Amino acid sequence: MQALIANTNTGSFTIKLPPSPIMGDVISIVDGGNWALNPLIIDRNGKTIEGGAQNYTANVQGIRLEFYYDGTTWQIVNSRGPSGEIGWTGSRGFRGSIGYTGSRGMKAQVSEITPTGPNVVSGHMWFDPTDASLSVYYSDGDSSQWVVTSGPQGPNGNPGFTGSRGFRGYFGSTGFTGSRGISGTVANTSETTPVNPINGQIWFDPTDASLSVFYSDVDGGQWVVTSGSQGPQGNTGKIVTGVNTVTTSPISPAIGDESKLYACNSINTTVFTLPNHDTQPFEIGTTFVVTRYSTGAVQITGAAGVSLYRKTATNPVAISAQFGVVTITKLSNNIWLIYGDLA
Repeated sequence: MQALIANTNTGSFTIKLPPSPIMGDVISIVDGGNWALNPLIIDRNGKTIEGGAQNYTANVQGIRLEFYYDGTTWQIVNSRGPSGEIGWTGSRGFRGSIGYTGSRGMKAQVSEITPTGPNVVSGHMWFDPTDASLSVYYSDGDSSQWVVTSGPQGPNGNPGFTGSRGFRGYFGSTGFTGSRGISGTVANTSETTPVNPINGQIWFDPTDASLSVFYSDVDGGQWVVTSGSQGPQGNTGKIVTGVNTVTTSPISPAIGDESKLYACNSINTTVFTLPNHDTQPFEIGTTFVVTRYSTGAVQITGAAGVSLYRKTATNPVAISAQFGVVTITKLSNNIWLIYGDLA
């Protein structure tokens, strides 16, 4: 999707739509000034807009327009800003001509088995309550198949070390208008949960751009969220990037050793010392992994001015047994958190 901000404060101008769009292309244009004062002209550039051979004039302030190419024409979706105060009622103007007919939406077919038969055509939607997946039937002329657009979350993989939490993302833009359905009603657009829903009803919540389907069985009915907005991905957690096998004591990490695993391979006691921030200024969130690889004890201590936080305040801080592993993460300049197989 391409997104543009059009500021017409200094005067009206024209934006051309792509000359050779493909099905599914989306162009989003946001009012960056005052389209009501200086209208923005959208040039269809050889294609049609909602089936018409006229350019589009945007003359409403504070809205966002989205042009979705459905393979034949550009469809328009607009999102109006907050309403201002109601002005005086003007005299009634002449009745305008009838606008273009919008594409008709559809109700998803709810079934636990794959729909078949002559009524299943390109654009047909199917909600499977067994795994909460939503699919669209797609035909390109050479083949036809069901395409899963959203479904249940898969099993979690093994977690890496936790990275810094990213900022919460802005809500995603409103999705484009789907292809015309076989039959049914358009999605219910509301910031509050619809009342008296029926099985298969679709609800779009513009406050978080989520799409839900109402599913009813013998035990009752509930709204099932099938898709929604996603914020930006947070910073990737640090993972082990190398192994330092040590046989001497004491040892102390230095800049460049971040995210290393220290394998203490000695039959004697090994002391692992965390340095003061003034001598080794590691970044907040820096992580080390230490394992008692041999039979010798492994103790963790801090240089002068360094504090060690752990669940149980035992001294000395030591790994419980051979092959035990602890993780050490920097919380602030001279504070480290230790967790894992502690004695």
